[in-house]
Amino acid sequence: MFPKSVVPLLLLLALIPTGCSEWFTSTPPADQASDTTQPESTTPAPMVPPVAESGDLSESSADPVVQYDIQVQLDPDAKSLHGHQTLIYTNHSPDIIEELQFHLYMNAFKDQHSIYARETRQIFGVGLPSYGSIALDDVAVNGRQALSRITYPHQNQEGTGDETVATLPLDQPLFPGEQVSVFFDFTVKLPENTGRSGYIDDFFFIAQWFPKIGVWEPAGHRGRQESGWNCHPHHALSEFYADFGRYRITMTLPSEYVVGATGIKAAEQLSEDGTQKTLTYIQDRVHDFAWTAWPGFEVVERVFSLDEADYREAEERFGLSHEQAQLPPTRMILLIRPEHRDQTDRHFQALREGIKWFGWKLGPYPYESMTMVDPPREATGLEMMEYPTLVSLSTHWWQPEGYRDLEDLILHEFAHQYFQSMIATNEFEDPWLDEGFVTYTCLRALDVAYGRQHYYRVIKQAPVPLTRLMGFAAFPPVEQARYSFLPGKRVDPIHLPAWGFNSGDSYYGNVYEGAALTLFQLERELGEPVMDEVLRTYFERWSFKHPGIDAFRAIVNEVSGRDMNWFFDALIFSHGFIDYAVMPVRSLEPSEIEISTESDDEIREETEPEFDSFEAHLIEVRNLGTQAYPVTIEVRFTDGEVVRRDWDGTGSWHRFRLQHPHAVESVSVDPENKLILDFHRANNTWRAKPDQVTPRAVSLTLSTRLQHLLQILSGAF
Repeated sequence: MFPKSVVPLLLLLALIPTGCSEWFTSTPPADQASDTTQPESTTPAPMVPPVAESGDLSESSADPVVQYDIQVQLDPDAKSLHGHQTLIYTNHSPDIIEELQFHLYMNAFKDQHSIYARETRQIFGVGLPSYGSIALDDVAVNGRQALSRITYPHQNQEGTGDETVATLPLDQPLFPGEQVSVFFDFTVKLPENTGRSGYIDDFFFIAQWFPKIGVWEPAGHRGRQESGWNCHPHHALSEFYADFGRYRITMTLPSEYVVGATGIKAAEQLSEDGTQKTLTYIQDRVHDFAWTAWPGFEVVERVFSLDEADYREAEERFGLSHEQAQLPPTRMILLIRPEHRDQTDRHFQALREGIKWFGWKLGPYPYESMTMVDPPREATGLEMMEYPTLVSLSTHWWQPEGYRDLEDLILHEFAHQYFQSMIATNEFEDPWLDEGFVTYTCLRALDVAYGRQHYYRVIKQAPVPLTRLMGFAAFPPVEQARYSFLPGKRVDPIHLPAWGFNSGDSYYGNVYEGAALTLFQLERELGEPVMDEVLRTYFERWSFKHPGIDAFRAIVNEVSGRDMNWFFDALIFSHGFIDYAVMPVRSLEPSEIEISTESDDEIREETEPEFDSFEAHLIEVRNLGTQAYPVTIEVRFTDGEVVRRDWDGTGSWHRFRLQHPHAVESVSVDPENKLILDFHRANNTWRAKPDQVTPRAVSLTLSTRLQHLLQILSGAF
């Protein structure tokens, strides 16, 4: 998901420094996959088991953990769905499973008693703006009726409360290697324009809409102490977690609707009277299925493939040979509003840049298609969200060339295809392992593809380039994360479950920009080449396996050859802020040189001597923040000599004495700006003679811009 954030102008000024399906036999050729295709039959082709993959629990045998076969009908007038679902679950664990647990996400909108509704009131101060639900009309296990055995563990004794999790006891325990078939007949009432799924007028974005089985986690998986179901209720700030599986979805709806969905369209057929159509989409090795339908879409398709210019870029910018740079073709599908058709090329170019950057840095995109959805303007609750091979965007009516909000959003949502869709960490419990990695890699990809960015403020839906108007240079991507994260009050650590944060602001600040900024800090610590190797190893080793934080931390230590646990302890598992400041230098007379500097109280009692010549200097750096990080302190003397000392950053201050025949010109903590998490950079340097260059330049620039603005307003031009 892409957060909506605005950086105030005054804050900006203050922080200016001195961002697969080949396993099915029915996949149509690329030239037969548009929304006007009408194959002769909609009978689903048999599911063909995939070739076993290395090491992945869900891919280590012929059967995936879960297979979904769903037939669903959309009633646009009633804003509802009616579905029939057959789910085949295979126990790949070493445990005996005696009950199944399912997510019924749509019940988060059933009434004001759900956990989602209660947390929404607590966090945002408002109740549910609209209502929706999912009702189980029939349930059968291996052909035997089971509806009466369904219970809702988060209900209270009065039968009210949360119904987003359902428990189904089994007649017969499910032993390792065995399968169980569960049939659901269900009805969904869609909410209006809220919660990432629902409708607005005749536009539908349908996600988290079917009974979805939870994840059985054996003991030891992601540090779990005991085996059991991981099936959390739907929280206001949480996203999702599910097993990888095989999906076949057949949907029936009015023929004038244009559809986009996860996976590849395998079949389409019109009804005899031409008023309805039935579509079948299939996709393997995904953990979710979402789709959209609207009569107003225009569909544009292009194919991603590399050309000679791309191979030259891979060699010159990424150091890859022709063979190493090869990436498979991808069908790029855009469902766009007609009034935005002039932005079509920008959509495809941004997606193309994403496929290249992530393909070359992490690994090739493995799916055959990628669909971008441009929702109607009013669908603000249904935009900027990611699902396997399908993302919803938010396109402005005016996108000036230098305004890269669209490109940023497309790259962000495509990055989710890697961290949310393929690595697929638990977004309930470890949200930063998705959103933080996505924000970090997106900003890096944006910088490579489009260069440094100016800050735009959207006023009445019109983007205004404030930094450019004020004469400031464009900023690197790391500054974008600094602007958004550092000014906030950090009352929570980054590593928390989604429901564990103090507020919505704390959640978004930590999980998105805070985590991204910390990953940039890790990059500074390790160096970009080592960080790239960490990311690639992480992706290659843990794709389709649901890793936790310990998996990533182990790879950091392994690839870097260093024990980086201190980094995670300081910046991921604890909260606070870092702010190192240099105190004015004290110069000592020769008679004072022998005074011990080990006692803080003794030194504090000393008075500043008055003299013209000196041989010793007291250097002091303080940590005005609450977190510690190793730093370097640099002392420059008037004769040009430079002395450096390292400090582990612990404690509230660090003081040392230097003997030197010349005066101190400046003292800097973190002279190379390695510590990007330092809250207030202006106090990182003390100078004997104040530097007037930067303030004068800023003052001159602002006064010139203001003069031009006044002249324009007065009609002088």
